[in-house]
Formats: sequence, C-alpha cells, structure tokens
Amino acid sequence: MLSGGGAKGLAHIGVLKYLEENKVPVNAIVGTSMGGLVGGFYAAGYTPAEMEAIAASGDFKNWSSGRIDERFNNYYLRKEENASVVGVAFNIDTTLRPSIKPILVNDAPLNLAISRYLSMSTAITKNFDSLVVPFRCLAADVYSQSKIILKDGYLSEALRATMSVPLFFQPFKINGRFVYDGGIYDNFPIEVAKKEFKSDLVLGVNVSTKTFTDYPYNNDDAFMSKSLIFMLFAKSDSTLLGETGVYVQPKLDGVSTMDFHKADLMIKAGYEEAKRKFEKLLPQIQDTAEFKLLEARRKRFKQYKELSKITGLKITGLESHQERFVYNTIRERKKDLGIDRFTLRYYRIVQDGNFNILFPLIKYDSISQGYTAELKIARSRSIDLELGGNIATRALQQLYLGYSYGFINRLSFNLYGNFYTGRFYHSVQTKLRIILPLVKQPLYLEPEFTWNQWDFLRMNEILVKESVPTYIRQSDLKTGLTLGMPIRSRLRLLAQFAYFELFDRYNNDITLANKDTLDLTTTQGFYPGLTLDMYNMDKKMYPTAGTSFSISGKYILANEMHKPGSSSLLKENYSKEHQWIKIKVRYEQLVPIIPKFSAGYMAEAVFTNQPTYRNYTSTLIQSSAFTPMQDSKTLFLENFRGFQYTAGGLKLVYKTLPKLHLRVEGFFFQRYNKLELLSDQTTNSSFFLESTKFCGNVNLVYWSPFGPVSLSGLYYDDPKKQYGILLHIGYILFNNRALD
Repeated sequence: MLSGGGAKGLAHIGVLKYLEENKVPVNAIVGTSMGGLVGGFYAAGYTPAEMEAIAASGDFKNWSSGRIDERFNNYYLRKEENASVVGVAFNIDTTLRPSIKPILVNDAPLNLAISRYLSMSTAITKNFDSLVVPFRCLAADVYSQSKIILKDGYLSEALRATMSVPLFFQPFKINGRFVYDGGIYDNFPIEVAKKEFKSDLVLGVNVSTKTFTDYPYNNDDAFMSKSLIFMLFAKSDSTLLGETGVYVQPKLDGVSTMDFHKADLMIKAGYEEAKRKFEKLLPQIQDTAEFKLLEARRKRFKQYKELSKITGLKITGLESHQERFVYNTIRERKKDLGIDRFTLRYYRIVQDGNFNILFPLIKYDSISQGYTAELKIARSRSIDLELGGNIATRALQQLYLGYSYGFINRLSFNLYGNFYTGRFYHSVQTKLRIILPLVKQPLYLEPEFTWNQWDFLRMNEILVKESVPTYIRQSDLKTGLTLGMPIRSRLRLLAQFAYFELFDRYNNDITLANKDTLDLTTTQGFYPGLTLDMYNMDKKMYPTAGTSFSISGKYILANEMHKPGSSSLLKENYSKEHQWIKIKVRYEQLVPIIPKFSAGYMAEAVFTNQPTYRNYTSTLIQSSAFTPMQDSKTLFLENFRGFQYTAGGLKLVYKTLPKLHLRVEGFFFQRYNKLELLSDQTTNSSFFLESTKFCGNVNLVYWSPFGPVSLSGLYYDDPKKQYGILLHIGYILFNNRALD
C-alpha cells in the first residue's frame, strides 16, 4: 500500500527497488495520489530502475509545474512579457453567464506523459487484476463526499484521476463523474488493500506529513505552514495495519511535496527504510519462484512494440469546424506521425489558448498494430484578466491590466492587450492573433495597435491628463501587421510591416522656466522588418537560467517635422524626409554552474546609417539606448546612447535561499560615433572611438507571491546619474517602443 505525498512519493520507488533486488514478490498494489502513480507504473510492467530513470530525468518536476519540455515548446506562439502578477479567468457558458475559473497548473504535460508511458498497457487489458501486478487506486467524488476505488478501464485515466490534487490540477472526469485526488478521503488506504486482496502480509508505505491521531499540542505552531495539506487530505493512520502489517515511513526531513529535484535523496530514503524494516524478515518473505513469475508477466507486457508513432487520430468534444482545425494542425493527410512530432503538435493546440485538452488517450489498435490518439477536448470559453504593476521608492509606480479572449471559426483567433498607467509610463495595446492550421509550416498573422508615453522628468499623477511641461516627454503609436512562424524548434521568424508616429517634446537647455514652451519633433513613417529570435529564460525579470537571442533588421522611411519651442535657436518650422537601415543583435545566457550559483553574460550591438535630426537633442532622443539593468529604461542617459555601439557584461547569481537571490552585474558600453553639439544647436556626427562607459548593480531579490521584491545599489558612468538605490515590488516591464 502506497500513500500520497506529492514529490515525497518518489520514496516508494526506493521501497520497490529494495524488494526487487531481494526477490520479494509484490502480489498486489493499492495506491493513492503519488502512491497510485508509482504503483500504477509498477503494475504496468515498469521496473524500479526504469522509474528511477524517469524521476532522474526531471519529468516528474515538469509534470507538477506544468512546464513544457523545451524540445516540444512551440516558441513561435510566445507573447511578449508583461508586468502581470496575478490572473483570473471568467468562464462564459452557453447562456452567457460568467463564472470565475481558477487558474491552475497546466496539466497538459502530466496528461500526455501518463498516456504515453502507459500506452502499452492498453494492448493487454482494461481489467486491473490482469496487469503485471493486480492494482487499485483511489479517487474522490467531492459531490457525494465518497472515495471511489478504480479497478478497471484505461490505466492512464485512472492514474490521472488519482493525481487530481485540489487547487493544483483541474478535476478529471472518469466513468461519467468529476473526481479529485484520492487522498482527500483516504490517503493511507490500508482497509481497501485488505478488502480487495485479502493478503497475508500488508506493507504500508507512508510518505505523508499528516499522521496525527491526536492534536499535536507541543508542535502545532510548527505545522501551521502545512495547514492546507491537513485540510485537503485524510490522515495516514498506521494503526489500521494491525499486527500482521509492516509500516514503513521513510525519513524525509527537510523535503517538501514539491521537491521533485531531490528524487535521488527520496528514492534512497525509501530504499534505506525498507532495508531497515525487512532485513530480518527476508528469509520469510523471499520467494524466488513467485518472483520469476512476476518477471514473466512483465516480459509478456513488454512484447508489444514500444510507442513510436501515432497511426490514427480521433477528436471528441468539439463542433465539426473546430475538429477540422485541430485535425489539420496535428496530422498530415493519410500519414502516420512519429511520437515526437505528435507531441510537438499536441502542445501547439495546448499553446493556442482556445482549447482545453481534457485528456490525450493513447491506446493500442489491434487492427493496425499501432497506436491511436483520442483527444478529448473542450472549447475554452473564458475571458482572462491579468493584474500587476509595481511599487517603487522612485516615481516608477504603475498599474497593469491585461486581457485575453479567444474564439474559433475556421481559424483560431485570440484578442489580447493591456493597459499601463503610472507617473512615468502610460500605454494602451491591443492585438489580434490569427493562427492558421497549417501542418508543415505553421504561422500566424497579428495586426496590432500600441500607444506609449514616457515622462523622464515630471511625473503625472495616476489617471490625470498631462498638463505640466517636462524636460523630455516621449510618446509614440504603432499600427502594424506581423507574420510569425517557427524556424526549427526553438527559433521564431517575424516579418513586420508597420506605420508609426513619434512625438518628442523637449527643452534644449538644462533649465526650464514655467513660461517656456517645449520643442516638438514629430516623426511619421513606416518600415518593413525581419526578426529572428528565441527565448527560454526561467523568469521574465531577474532570470537565473536560460538563453535569449534576437537579431532584427528594419528599413525605415520617415518624415521629420520640427516645431521650435522657446529654447530653440532655430525659429522656423522644419520638415525633412529620411531613410535608414537599423540592425540590432542581442544575446544573453545564464547557466547554473554549481548548486545555488549561476553565471552568465550578455552582448548587444547596434548598427545604423541613421541621419542626424535638425537639432542635437532630437538626434540624441532618436538614437538607440543600451538598457541592461532593471531601471535603465526609466532613465535618459546620454553616455549610453548612440547610432553604432557594442556593449556587454557579466552576471552572477547566488541563491542564498530558494526564493532569495543575490545578483551582481557589470556592463560596458562602447560607442563608435560621436554626436557633437554645435553652437547653433545642430549636430555633427562623426566616427570616433569614445572612451568606454561602465555601469553595474548589486541586487538582492526575494520572490514573493506578488512578484520580485528587489533592493539594489546601482552605478552609471554618466554625469546626470551616477549612484542610486532602488527598492521595488513587482515587475518594471513595458510594451515595446514603435521602432523596437
């Protein structure tokens, strides 16, 4: 009997490993939650060594976190990072009544993995008594508040049902009923084991924290952090084993229910505790002949060819035109699909956002002697809202609101956007992603509208119309169309065409009097552009591992219009047409070196033949900025701007605690063109190797439920700002500028 316990359930593998090594046959298994998963794999013919290899590969961690393996992640569908902290989904049913839908862990990786690993079991039996080892697992019917003993059907569906942890995974529908994790009503199903199999000796392995039969008076405060576990799951009562049972509780101090990365430690703990409990009993329970029969049954299960391709595809739960979209996205006409290719396209449907794949049942087809996939899919009918922003010691406070709504016709549509407001930054953005169901070369079209405003000196109060003049205030708008497609598995190619307008208001002098009026330089134009990029950083701000790469090129045609203000020496209105090419390359990588320590670097280069504008300040504003640190985009630093430059730096990250990181970063900036202010406020641009500039920061980051809490000391090699201290809670992220 194997109890539930999250990641701690990996200790069950160690117990089974000890029994196998010592030729102790297991005649039947009952399990719940993680114990059900481990027991189900064993009953389906997997050896403890094979399960140990799966655990060591990190698959269990991916299943529990909802993370998609990088090999199968459809990166080209990724949306730009934003300042969201929390989200909520509002379901819209057929009567148009809204209801709140909790945002849970993505169960798509768990569902596909269980179905793939257990596909061979469908070739032999749907009766759990006929598995390599007779098997039972438990699920919980929360409506009738009763436990359900699963003893037949598809093993993969039964294991998914027993893994439906409340507030973590969505419930699973089996035999016509929605069920949750079996541990809710029986996390230590000894009585089920005795009733179902009437064994002479029952081995009960418990990895759950909840073992009290009485109130823990002396330690109640120490267990408050685990109170949710105590509320959701039934206790593990070892007294139910009776005198003929053997109770095993591996020593798992310091291990939590989510520590899947400690698989080796937990498997070893299970092995050692089983050894301690059974060493003296081995002469009584060893049975070489019976163990050989178990191995023979396991060999019979494995005679069916391993899952390598999908020969058939069935889709249920959708309307006919929606089924066609899914079918055309996954399967090439009359062709079998290799399992890796099927997996990639399965996740393409998952990442589309308009579908909820309830379960991908992969089962053996005796006619084709291959495997078919039956996708049980529900149409996603929800409006997703996101809320976020940040609070800071500087005037960078902002509020973020995002939205997303999808719908299906012959194509897949996703309307999404966001709204930022704060003292420094305001923005409105909306996009419509249109996904085409093309198998060989998937792509999407995405029209968009974005408006941004940045205020670098005087900060407007939230939601108040601008009225106070500023030293530099920028705004832009962009209306464009993007075509996106994957290049191999991790690269994305974006082809863009956009119309843009830039509005720059500024003063030409350091001082600004109330009676002064600002210069206004307006740039209107359009550009075609290409971008090749990839991104797999583990966090959208302050990452500790991953790679980011992009190379982009634009051909820009624009008209510059200048309306002088009171500080301008150039008094006449001015207009001039420009055209230029801009190429930008950026690469960043962070790699774990040793436990708790990561190191990385970033490099960036910009080349452009961009002409100068009418005056020095507008030319400087239109030049490219190097913004490597958390607050760089909120500062206007002349020493870190230019038409042509190379830049780079090093990053060191030390994880002092799982959620507390110390970061040290240092960067250099080398400009290759000199912008010289002339006496009439115009600009002279010439090739000149200026002195290298430096910047850096020391940063302590704590990951809270509300995003990062960061305290940093910063240095910039710039006369306007050299040293600073910044404390912020949340994300300092913005929409892209019109010419980014």
